[in-house]
Amino acid sequence: MDVIMPKLMQSSWLFLLSLFLITAGHCATNEVEALSATNKRQLQVGYVKNFTPFVYQETIGSQIEYRGIAADMFEMIVDAYPQFEIQPIHFDTMHDALDALSLARIDVLVAPVGMEEAHIYPIRVSHAYSLDTVVIVSPKSDLDLISLLYKIHDHSSVILQIALLSAILILIVGFFYWRVEFEYNSDFKGKGVFEGLAVSIFEIYSCFLRDLTYTPKTSIGRLITSLWVLYSVIAVTIIISILTSSILLIYQQENYKIRHAHEIIHKKVGYVDGHDLAKKSIEKYAGVPIAYSDFDAMSAALERHDISYFAADKIAINDYLVSNPSMKFNITHIRLAYGLFGFGVASNLENSPVLQMINIELNVMRHGHKTTQICQKYLMPEDIMDCF
Repeated sequence: MDVIMPKLMQSSWLFLLSLFLITAGHCATNEVEALSATNKRQLQVGYVKNFTPFVYQETIGSQIEYRGIAADMFEMIVDAYPQFEIQPIHFDTMHDALDALSLARIDVLVAPVGMEEAHIYPIRVSHAYSLDTVVIVSPKSDLDLISLLYKIHDHSSVILQIALLSAILILIVGFFYWRVEFEYNSDFKGKGVFEGLAVSIFEIYSCFLRDLTYTPKTSIGRLITSLWVLYSVIAVTIIISILTSSILLIYQQENYKIRHAHEIIHKKVGYVDGHDLAKKSIEKYAGVPIAYSDFDAMSAALERHDISYFAADKIAINDYLVSNPSMKFNITHIRLAYGLFGFGVASNLENSPVLQMINIELNVMRHGHKTTQICQKYLMPEDIMDCF
């Protein structure tokens, strides 16, 4: 009896807990389904005008429409619940949109809202639909002759040593070549000492050119010629390697001005106002974060050298550079932080079915591979993996 009673009590508790979970889930489901049976409810939905490829504004005739990854996904979500009537509200910057969302002036924000923003603003964020990878963007310069000459100047001592050694060897080798060849080689007949030396030096210079080769007549002459050719190959190889390494160094230094995240310490690094994950990642590495309204303003600041670098979401900056190919920027391999993007929802709707509705439809879209299909419309193949 003592053994049976605890088992009965345990079974009873499990039964009651199961009944509670089933009832709660049924009620939550009914609450979402009830949206289809009630009158239309107006949702104040905020859109950021230009945050490609997630959301951007298009004017078709006199009508303003929004396109992008987030805009298309939210359109599919709303289509599943036609009882919602969308009232779009436009924002110029992400910062203004987040402020409006935190004050409940809008119900939903259709933009790449990072999970980090939920710790700063009194808002809620839906399930993620994209990975937020913060990368460093550095300025890029074209390779020019002046930069090459400056870099070669660093190796000027080596080049001067080779040139001086070559000049001395030409005189020595030319003299010995003339001494051993003038009695047997017809090219030296009838010529004085200076003329003979000039001919021998010319032959030494042109010995590796097939069309101008002068064949030595003696074994010692052939040996001297062979040694000189060997030295010439080594000397030319050293000079060419210096030129090649200089070009490569210039390219690396100009196009990859930063090698590690710690190099941003005490330097001004830009970010788009409202992208708080970028701001926190800059501060993490002791950089000085400078906020800008959009990519255009930040890009102009980088060109003016007002900032050393800027931090941005990899997907967004890739899309921006595709749209603006003239920009001289380089997306480095340095990742400052990783986060997640979702839809922003006002905190007063935390217990409403709106947030649950968005999460449910995102899961449905994800399992049906519709999110991938939407991302394929706007992203390059290498960035699709960041889209869930």
